[in-house]
Order: sequence, then C-alpha cells, then structure tokens
Amino acid sequence: MHSPRIFLFLVFVISGLCARAQTKIFDIGGPKFLNVKNELPEDLTSQRSLVIISTPVQEKSGYQVRGDWQKLAVRSHKFLRQIGVDPIGYVYIDDLNAGPEVKFSFLNLMRTRKVTNLVLITKTGELPNEEFSIMVTPFSESENGYLSSGQDAWNQSHHELEQVMVNLGRQVLRQEIERSNFLIPEVPEYISDFAVIAGTRFENYPSRIQNYKIAVVAFQKLTPQGQLSADAQAEVNYFNNKVDQKNALLVEILKKYPFKYELVNIVDSEELYKQGFQYVMLPLQSTGKSIKKILNYANSD
Repeated sequence: MHSPRIFLFLVFVISGLCARAQTKIFDIGGPKFLNVKNELPEDLTSQRSLVIISTPVQEKSGYQVRGDWQKLAVRSHKFLRQIGVDPIGYVYIDDLNAGPEVKFSFLNLMRTRKVTNLVLITKTGELPNEEFSIMVTPFSESENGYLSSGQDAWNQSHHELEQVMVNLGRQVLRQEIERSNFLIPEVPEYISDFAVIAGTRFENYPSRIQNYKIAVVAFQKLTPQGQLSADAQAEVNYFNNKVDQKNALLVEILKKYPFKYELVNIVDSEELYKQGFQYVMLPLQSTGKSIKKILNYANSD
C-alpha cells in the first residue's frame, strides 16, 4: 500500500477559544462543538480515561514556555483517584494537538490502553485571578480524531480546583455511577514527547523531491453541521478568521520554498497518493524541545 513521504512543517501556535453557551468548542485534536449537559459518562469510574492538562504559558528569559502542568496533574490525580477515575496517564494538551502524525500515535496508544473517556483539566490566569475547569466526555474515533462533533460533555468551572473536583464527585454520586476502579496508582503517569516517526528519517531533502509537487496541508477551518446559536456562530467566525490568518502567513512563508507545492485540505495519506502526490508536508505544533523529542533529534537544554 503506497503513501506519500512525509515532511513535517514546524509551526509554533498558541490559540485560545472562549465558550459562552451550552454548546461549546473544545480543541482536542481539532476543534469540535460539544453539547454540555449535566450528566457524566456512565463508565467513568469503571473504565479507563486519558487526562489532558492545559495551563497558561509563562515568560522565561524572553521566551514563552509551558507552565508547570505536572504540578496540576499531581493535584488533580489525588482527587480523581478518590472519585474512582483511573487515568492511563496525563498529557499536556499541546503534545496531544501537535499534528496529524502525533495524533495517529496517540490514537494507537489509546486503543491499546482501552481508553473510553477523556478528562480535560484547564487552568487559566494566575493568582489571584486563576480559574480551573474540568470537562469529561467519551473518547470517539468516528471523525478520525479524539472527539465527534455534537457529542455530550460534562463541564464545570470554579476559581478553586478542589471545588471543581467536589462537583465532579457529587455528580458521580448523584448519577449513582458504578465504581469498579480500585487499583488506581497513587501517583500520576506522564505521557510526553514520545517519538512518532517509525520509518527512516532523512536529515536532508531527497534529490527526487524537485521532480514532484508537494502537498502542503493547510490549517483547517471549523465546519459545524446544523443550525447554530448566535453565540456559537460568532465563535465559529472568530476561529475561522484566525485560520485564514494562519493560512495567509503560511502562503507568505512558502513563497521562499524552493520546490513546487500545492495547499490542500486533505490529511489522509492514501487519498493524497491517489491524487498524485508523492510527498506531503504536515504541520507540527509544540515547543522546540518537544518537537526535537517527537522527531528523535538530540536535544540540548
């Protein structure tokens, strides 16, 4: 079975979306509209979950770096363990969202570890204005990602992490959810920077590349189905305007690219091959340190 050779286009992007309605956007492997309801998945405390951590970026020596997400993971794990949520591990959201090839590796991991639910724990702001939120929703591959548009989610926010977790525990009791997760590790396991390149990595361009047009995967717009509220439509418009700006910048960058290329909206490698592409350039978004680890490059701190 043929597939295009893959080049990774490194992009450093920090994006945020705010949600104001019962239909909210969550960007986990790509933005999706989820229906926020007052019910948790019935298997939350009997099956396994992946916990995703999001923290504000910080300034360090003139650079933007990720916050201490593992500290938040440790605090959260204590509560989740008491409630009966059994995480296979904790992952920083930027690593999960790094790019298509990274997504395929995570999906394989989640299948192997039998993940059924995703738990997103988000910290925004800093003291005294910090806020914590938790979102729980089923893991779904039906749209070639982690979530399906329109699926149900449970979401709570509070300025204290403890109160958010208390609300989660109360909802578990309110629904009388069966608990069979009793052998939960005392400390969190971290999933970070695992390599995604299984084949041969060439340090330089292959000479044949100049003979082919390269498919460059563009940033993808949000295309929700059905009728949206005014607030939800405003979120879509805001997000898509940002995508237009990113793609415009990508076009400017590619003007200096020495080989023939074409912007495409297709990620599937088999479909690209059918359309005649031999090479594809994919986005990879994260910190420089994480990208080096993902691509198996030596990393000097």
